[in-house]
Amino acid sequence: MRVLVPALCAAFLLVLMPGCRTTPVAPAGAGPWPEETVRILTFNILKGGTELGQPISQTVRGIRLSGADVVILQEVKASLPAIADALGWESRRMNDSVAMVSRFEIAAASRYGVALRLPSGRIVWVFGVHLEAYPYGPYDLRDDRMLTDAELIRVADATRGHQIAPVLDEITARLEAGYAVFLGGDFNEASHLDWGADAAAAGLNFGMAVAWPTSTRVHSAGLHDSFRALRPDAVEDRGDTWTPIQAPGEVHDRIDLLYHAGPGVKPVEAFVLGEHPDHADIVLQPYPTDHRGVVVEYRLGNRVLRAHTQKVS
Repeated sequence: MRVLVPALCAAFLLVLMPGCRTTPVAPAGAGPWPEETVRILTFNILKGGTELGQPISQTVRGIRLSGADVVILQEVKASLPAIADALGWESRRMNDSVAMVSRFEIAAASRYGVALRLPSGRIVWVFGVHLEAYPYGPYDLRDDRMLTDAELIRVADATRGHQIAPVLDEITARLEAGYAVFLGGDFNEASHLDWGADAAAAGLNFGMAVAWPTSTRVHSAGLHDSFRALRPDAVEDRGDTWTPIQAPGEVHDRIDLLYHAGPGVKPVEAFVLGEHPDHADIVLQPYPTDHRGVVVEYRLGNRVLRAHTQKVS
């Protein structure tokens, strides 16, 4: 296991970080690349993975069960070295909560993401977030049914808009340079795709349709909700990730999300990692956290992209 530090300078990949100069990047489309797959898991492990009385090894077991090549961790706390060592993978801490572990080489990093070199040599970018938890719109609506969709959107945007905006700025730069890009994490906000008129008419979501702003922004930036791309029925196939813990008055929703964008990227399978087959496709017992995980396998095609250089801050 090798932990990368913020001052890493990758000579073949252009990333502007403290101590690094702007240098040309190896073209994302140099190739043609062979068709290959990558499986990504987003996993909030709850205060380092031991809060519910399970050892870190149970979190590692969940990662292995998922078949993931790359994991976007949230609430990793001090557990990153132990998780990466157990897997024998590379790792990169983005902040106190978010970290990446990868069986592939972490070739470089920015503030919010990492560049991975896949076995073919192709470079892809993976970004991770853990957005502000409160105020949480579904709870507010549960407690005050007089709230309007406009009020819910305003509060959600004020809470998380300033957090997602710089992430999307970085992503836009990578997309413009021709890279395949993935974004995942605990968004602590429902998706507008799950709160549409069809779900409201079915009596879900308190009978309201809400165009939640964070997912709307991500889609407007050109990214696609990978789970909903493969499992589009938001009425019959909810895919709830919050929460496996059952409590009176709890509001269950899908707030752990994976997105994809870029040339030649196609999601082929999507799974929920959780505590029971009634709620998950991949079952881990005992379950060590209060979020279900989301796993998506992507196929990357063999398109030849334009050569380019990239300047990223």
